[in-house]
Amino acid sequence: MIAFYRHSLDRMARLIQPSGKLSSVLLILSTTLLVQACLFTPPNTDPQSTRYSVEQDGPPSIPFDPQNIKPAQPQWEPPSKYGNHSPYTVLGKTYQLMESVDQYQETGIASWYGSKFQGHRTSSWEPYDMLKMTAAHKTLPLPSYVKVTNLENGITVTVRVNDRGPFHDERVIDLSYAAAHQLGITEKGTAQVKVEIVPLFPPPNAEKIQAAFQNQNASPATRANNGQLYLQVGAYKDLNTALDMQSQLIPLTETPVSISRITSSNKVLHRVQIGPFNQWQDLETLTTLIKAKNIANPVVRNW
Repeated sequence: MIAFYRHSLDRMARLIQPSGKLSSVLLILSTTLLVQACLFTPPNTDPQSTRYSVEQDGPPSIPFDPQNIKPAQPQWEPPSKYGNHSPYTVLGKTYQLMESVDQYQETGIASWYGSKFQGHRTSSWEPYDMLKMTAAHKTLPLPSYVKVTNLENGITVTVRVNDRGPFHDERVIDLSYAAAHQLGITEKGTAQVKVEIVPLFPPPNAEKIQAAFQNQNASPATRANNGQLYLQVGAYKDLNTALDMQSQLIPLTETPVSISRITSSNKVLHRVQIGPFNQWQDLETLTTLIKAKNIANPVVRNW
């Protein structure tokens, strides 16, 4: 953003080439714009992102019930395909991801981000949900789990780190609105916190899970010629159960995960399915991943 303003002002100077009082006025205007640009620090590393189209950040625009916040549940996960490039550079500063996080702990200022970024992609390419217990960090691997303690009131929460930021030198973590609310810092905006890694150890099937995430050597794809291929993950009487299953599946794939209402044996069910798939390889890889994570045993459907 700063580079954008600087580039624009340089173009203005070359085109106008002012002198005297006009030069002084332009200098003051340029300085003002640059200062304003410096105060704006986006937590996304993608310069092509449109996530900053809303000018003001803030709390949810819909009724918010803190009792509905689901706590983060630490579990081992393979590194995200996105957001783990190292080193990377933002606003002229280069960051190197941590190679070892076993002993990580840090004290500094926490901030939060909310409705302005709702639904936009995080650095790990997951949609940002301000009502989930997540956070952004500059150098922790994505995803990671950390405990955050508000040193001003003693409250501690656990969050899942799935984004990059905050790109202010004095800040150590950027919290989702839900996490900030639980820590009691939404009104103040920032707080002095202690951040500690939650140690996690790979399960026995870690290699299988890793391969399902990053397999680049699968057999050649077979395109579906008759109808469209879907993965049916399950059919549930309770809609909330179907919604919970959908929320587990969405971070695993960019293919749509949908819920449809069906009637079977005079019973109303909520079917969770993923698709359509054009590539058989994509379907096979996702099936392996879902099974490896013990989420479900999906069935291939050709509709």
